[in-house]
Amino acid sequence: MNTKVGFQTLAWLMLSQCLIMASIWQQVSPWALAITFCCWLWRVSAEAGYANTFAKALIIGVTLVLCFYTLMHMGETGLLETMANLLIMGFSLKLLELHYRRDIFALVLVGCFIIAMSCLFFNDWIHSLQASVLFILNLAVSFVMVRKQIGNSQLARHLLRMTALSLPLTLILFYLFPRVPPLWMVPKLGQSEIGLADSMSPGQITELTQSTRLAFRAQFGDELPATSQLYWRALVLEEFDGATWRQHSWRKTPQSTLTQIQAEPELEAQWQYQIWARASDNPWLYGLDKAYVSDARIQTGQDYSLSRYLSLNEDIHYSVRSYPESPLNTALSRPEHQLNLHVPEGNPKTRAFAQRLQRKYPEPSTAVTELMRHFHQQDFRYSLTPPKMQNQQQDDFLFNQKVGFCMHFASAMATVTRLMGLPSRVVLGYHGGIPKANDDGISLSVYQYMAHAWVEVYLDGVGWQRYDPTAVVSPSRINLGFDAFAEQQMQQEDRSDWMMQVRLHPLFKGMQTWAAEVDAAWGGWLGDFNAERQTQLLEHWLGDDAKTHLPVVLLTSLVLVLLFLAWNLGLFKRGPAKAPELAHYQALLKPMARLGINPAPGETPSSVLDRLAEAQPMLAARAKRFQRLFETCYYGQQSQQREALKRAQLALAKGLKRGSLRPPKGQPTMSQKPGSESRHAHELHPRTDSSDRLSD
Repeated sequence: MNTKVGFQTLAWLMLSQCLIMASIWQQVSPWALAITFCCWLWRVSAEAGYANTFAKALIIGVTLVLCFYTLMHMGETGLLETMANLLIMGFSLKLLELHYRRDIFALVLVGCFIIAMSCLFFNDWIHSLQASVLFILNLAVSFVMVRKQIGNSQLARHLLRMTALSLPLTLILFYLFPRVPPLWMVPKLGQSEIGLADSMSPGQITELTQSTRLAFRAQFGDELPATSQLYWRALVLEEFDGATWRQHSWRKTPQSTLTQIQAEPELEAQWQYQIWARASDNPWLYGLDKAYVSDARIQTGQDYSLSRYLSLNEDIHYSVRSYPESPLNTALSRPEHQLNLHVPEGNPKTRAFAQRLQRKYPEPSTAVTELMRHFHQQDFRYSLTPPKMQNQQQDDFLFNQKVGFCMHFASAMATVTRLMGLPSRVVLGYHGGIPKANDDGISLSVYQYMAHAWVEVYLDGVGWQRYDPTAVVSPSRINLGFDAFAEQQMQQEDRSDWMMQVRLHPLFKGMQTWAAEVDAAWGGWLGDFNAERQTQLLEHWLGDDAKTHLPVVLLTSLVLVLLFLAWNLGLFKRGPAKAPELAHYQALLKPMARLGINPAPGETPSSVLDRLAEAQPMLAARAKRFQRLFETCYYGQQSQQREALKRAQLALAKGLKRGSLRPPKGQPTMSQKPGSESRHAHELHPRTDSSDRLSD
C-alpha cells in the first residue's frame, strides 16, 4: 500500500530540499545528486499511484553501495565532505519512507541540520543570509503539513512572527553566552578554499583559473604602497623534481620567530597595516616583505613567511609592520644551500644556456640581471592560456613555446639560476589589490585571481633578492595590476571573453568592492567576536566586575525572553471560564462511566441523564431532579438555583457509587454504539500511531 503526502506538501518538500542541496553543491558528489533525483522520481510516481517496489529496492541497494564507495575514498575527498555526502544520500532516501506525518517532520529536521552543516564550508555574510532564508523556508514545510489549508499570506505571517520572536534569544546567546574553546574540531582533509597550494606544476597547466573569491583584505592609513610594490608573500617553494615545485617538509612545521627586525630598533617600519584573512585549512598568512607580526598566534618562519598553526578554520585579524629596506639575509645552513641548488637531470638546452651565462658573467648579480634582460628582449609573451609543455619542460618553455604566466616564468628563472650555482626558490603569494577609500584610510581587497609567483636568488653578502621575470615580460601586469592589465589585453586583442567583460565592467567591480566591504564588516563583527572581545564588551556594559555579574545577567535575560515568548504564544492566557453547572455535570461522568453510561460525541447532558434514568430506575428520580435543575441554571440563567443543583449532584453521585445499583450481570447497558468514540475519552487518551498515518 502506497502512502501519499499530497502535492502541496510534496512541492514544498521538493523546493526546500533542492535549495538546501544547492547551498553545498560544490561538496555534493554527482552520485549523491543522482540518488536524490531517483528518489524524487520514485516519490512523484508514488504520489501519482505508480509506485514500484522493485525500483525502490534497487535505489536503496545502489545507495548502500555508493555509501561504501564514499567511505573507501574518504582520504581523497576529506572527512567533512564524506560525511556531507552520506547525509545527503540519507536525506534523499527518507523520501521513500513517508508513511507518517512524523516522517516529514524528521525530513525537515535533517534539512535544518544540513543547513547548519553548510556553515562549516562557508562563513561569509552571503551564505549566512542564504542559510537563514533556507531555514525559514524549511520550517514552512512544517506549517504546510500541520495546517494543510493555510494560505500563502498567512504562512508568510507565521514565519515572520517566528523569526521575529527568535531574534531576542539569538542576540542574548550570541553576546552573553560564555565563549568557550571548542571541545573538538572538524578536520578538513580535502582541497583548500584558498587558491594557493603548497606545490605548483606549471607544465601541466593550460588555463589559469580566475576565481573572484576574496583571499584577504588589508587596511592601510592614508598612504598606500605603489602597485609595483604590492608583493604579498604567502609561502616559499624550494623542493624541485624537474616538473613540480613543492614546499619542503621542514617549512610546514612551527618555527621560532625571527629576531633580525627586533635587533634593529633604529629601523622605522615603512608600512603599518592590518590584515583580515579568510578561514582556511592551510597555515600560511600574508604580508609585505619584510613582515613582522607581534601576535602570539602567528609565527615568522626562516623563509620570512607568516603562518599560524592554531584556529585554522576561523577568520583571523592581525596587525603587520613591514620593513622593505631590511635585507632578507638569514645565513643559509648547508642543507638549505643544497636544497636550493638541486636541479634534476634533463633539459640539456637550459643547462647549456646557464653555463654560457655563468662563463660570460662571473659576477652573480650581473648574471642574474642578464637573465632578466633575456626574458625582456626575447619573444616571451604573457598569457593566461598557455600550451601544455613537453617532457623537457624548461627547454620547451625557454626555447620553443615562450608563452606562459607567472608560474612558468618563475619556474624557468629559478631553474636557470640554480644551474648557475646560485641558491634560488619560488615564492607564491598575491600581487596588487583593489583599493577603496574609507573612514580609516584605504582598504585593499585581494582576490584569488591575483595570485602570483616570483623568484628569490641568494647572493653572498646581500641575502635573498627578489626577481620577477613577469615584470619584464609584461610590465603592465605588475605596474597596473591584474584588472587593468586584463582590460588592456582585451582592448588590444579584441577578445570576446564575456566573463572577463562582465568582471571588468564598472558596475560589477563596484558591486564586488561593496560585497568585500560588507563581508569585511560581517567578519569583523561575527568572525572576530571571540572571548576577548566579549569580555571587553561586557566590561563596557557592566564594569570591571563583568565576569562576576555575567551569570546573573545571562540567567535574568533568558528568563525574561522566555517569559515574553510564552506570553506571546498565549501560554499564560486562561481559557473561557467554565460554568459551575457544567462542572457539576462533568463531575458525574466518571461515576456514570463505571455503570457503562458514556456520552456519545455531540450528545447533550439531558440525553445522557435520560439514558441513566432508563438504565438505573432506582436513580431515575435523582437523575430527573438534577436534569431539571441543570437546565434551569445552565440554560435559564437562574443562578439562585445553583445550591440546589449542587445538592442534587452530590445526591446523584452518592447513589452512583453504591454497588447495589450496578446492572445485573448480563444485562446490556445503554452505552454508546460500538465504534463510536467518547469526546471525553478522546481527551484523556491521545490518538495512536495509526491516526498519525498520512491519508492513502
